[in-house]
Amino acid sequence: MSETLDPLIYAYFSEGGLTALASSSIPFDIQQVFIEDIVTEYWDATDPPPQGFRAAFLRQMAPDQSLFGWLYSDIDEQTQGLLPCALGYYLNAPLTGDLLQLIFGCLERGPLSCPNLSHLPEFLEEVAFPSSLSYEPARPGVPLPSGIYARSRLLLVKQRMLDIYIPYEPELEVEVLPSPGTLTASSVTPPPSETWLPAWDAVNSEPMVLNQSVSEFEGSGQKMALLIGVNGYGEGFRPLMGVEQDVQAMAQVLASPGLGGFTQVKTLLNPDCQVMSEAIESLFLDSQPEDLILLYLSGYCIRDRQGNISLATGISRRGRQQKVIRSTVIPANFMRTIMDESSSQQQVLVLDCCFADAFPRETPTAQRPPKVESELGGSQRLILSTCTTSGYTTAQKEQEPSLYTRYLVEGLATGAADVNHDGIVTLYEWHDYARQRTTQAAPVMMPQCYGATELQNLGLIAVPSTDPRLKYRKHVERGLQDGDISALHRTVLDSLQVRWGITSSEASTIEAEVLQPYSDYRRKIQAYAQQLLQIRWQPVNGQQVFENQGVDLSETLLGLQESLGLTSTDTQAIEAEIEFQFKFLQALEPAMASQSTSGRAEWRWLQNLKAQMLHSLSQVGQNFRKLPGWGALQAQWQQHPRRLWLGGGSVVLLLVAVVVITVQGRQRARSQQPATLITIHTPSTPWVAKQTHNDYDLTM
Repeated sequence: MSETLDPLIYAYFSEGGLTALASSSIPFDIQQVFIEDIVTEYWDATDPPPQGFRAAFLRQMAPDQSLFGWLYSDIDEQTQGLLPCALGYYLNAPLTGDLLQLIFGCLERGPLSCPNLSHLPEFLEEVAFPSSLSYEPARPGVPLPSGIYARSRLLLVKQRMLDIYIPYEPELEVEVLPSPGTLTASSVTPPPSETWLPAWDAVNSEPMVLNQSVSEFEGSGQKMALLIGVNGYGEGFRPLMGVEQDVQAMAQVLASPGLGGFTQVKTLLNPDCQVMSEAIESLFLDSQPEDLILLYLSGYCIRDRQGNISLATGISRRGRQQKVIRSTVIPANFMRTIMDESSSQQQVLVLDCCFADAFPRETPTAQRPPKVESELGGSQRLILSTCTTSGYTTAQKEQEPSLYTRYLVEGLATGAADVNHDGIVTLYEWHDYARQRTTQAAPVMMPQCYGATELQNLGLIAVPSTDPRLKYRKHVERGLQDGDISALHRTVLDSLQVRWGITSSEASTIEAEVLQPYSDYRRKIQAYAQQLLQIRWQPVNGQQVFENQGVDLSETLLGLQESLGLTSTDTQAIEAEIEFQFKFLQALEPAMASQSTSGRAEWRWLQNLKAQMLHSLSQVGQNFRKLPGWGALQAQWQQHPRRLWLGGGSVVLLLVAVVVITVQGRQRARSQQPATLITIHTPSTPWVAKQTHNDYDLTM
């Protein structure tokens, strides 16, 4: 084997700190890929993997340019912080099946060499590609699942670029099956997500000391919770059908000894003002300084003209002028007084509420934002709030349990809220897990965290980080691509399932839970697309035509977006695609009408084209996906604005012609410019797309 390997390293050197070094023969753009697309992508200094963690990677930039290597989590003996050590090799040669097999063998065995990290070398020398795997590795390698080579070889044959990432955590292994042939790993690149991909600045930051600021609550005092839900009201309020289920689910997870471990969990459903006030006062005034007090409220928050808020009770109602009867609600300043007088220094207020105005909606000041933090905040208090003026929150709670509460419960029940894998779910981790999942499913909802930042790192519960089901869930989350499990990652998950003794039913349940917000989002996008088609596409004289042209539908579309929990950013690409395809169909109609007989080849060709366009319209929305770290979809749409599966070179030319004419028509005054002719060659006859004053015509 005559190929040589050019080494790269990113590690913490005693003489130079975190430093990147590469062989002088490695191009600068390859070095950038190593740093930005591998080290930055897989190492988060704010959430580093545990000590002993290691991973293998293989990334092709081109058929004859590949990077492979290892990523290690080292511990600094002085600061006890976790530091990255990335070792890689650049192969400037076509990646054949034999080379791929040898690379996988190297990844399992370990690096050929590793510089002394106590001394910063001047340069790195190239090394010979090993002809066998009998060398002594400088560091341990990473076990690979048995099916990954076959999958990768198949992708290589199909001329697909390989992009593989396989983490391994030996200290977390749970020996379920004695078979030594089943290996533990996880694969494929995680999706481009703001929550997964760290910033490059984070990699260059000071070493993070794991758990140095996390204070576990267990054993330092009592944990007490009061859960209040109001789903039935007086006149003027619509019932919230999902509230009772929210309260029951939260009570179950908090009271469970193996989960929340709260010593006292009380629930109230539809209390009046007196009962609700006394319950809140009793909870806070009977506490000690070291106690953790959690108050959960699900129902309506009432907002007045100044933005001040009150809590609706089971007797809250509106008067004749639709104004809320103030004596039926509990002002926020009453609650704040009670909480401020409490001895507890660890207070958590969870507001999973939807807003209602205390006065008629037509009042100009109705849009003043609610004062959640200023009304209820305090130095010893953390507020987790999903309160929003969006109508979607109200509509959603009227029909089903709250998304935010669902994912708060899920984060504790499964342990998935332990984002940094330290075995403790902090209050902020709890909120942030639910926030991300909620926003993924319904982008219009933006849960917030207010109040005492020192309480954010307070440990709420302890979770078993070695639980195979939790580990499996984490691997599912990290391997998602566009909200789906790729074929390559499926191979890894199947291997993990067998390795950890997870049943098929358990694995399916875990995967369904992880994918749930992505599925919810896609259903909303598809529903928006279909309803938009119904608005735009109306039957006239027995034919479906593009109606409502020139009519301002912005208010209608905004209402449709809000009802589905979407934003304008989510629907922008859908609207553009439907608009374009309708324009294209309009351009086809005159051409078809100009044919006198249905037997002509040109007419049949146009008829088939129209049928394909109609089918494409019926599928609009089914292939749009919400990527974590939103904005990727819009960028993707800008790069590929017209997703049409029409086939044939002539169809592509026709699309280009219509696009060109559309752009020209927007830039010129139609009444003052001469017609523009573009010739398009179809199977047998040249067609002409002609720009007229009113529309686009296809004529012979």
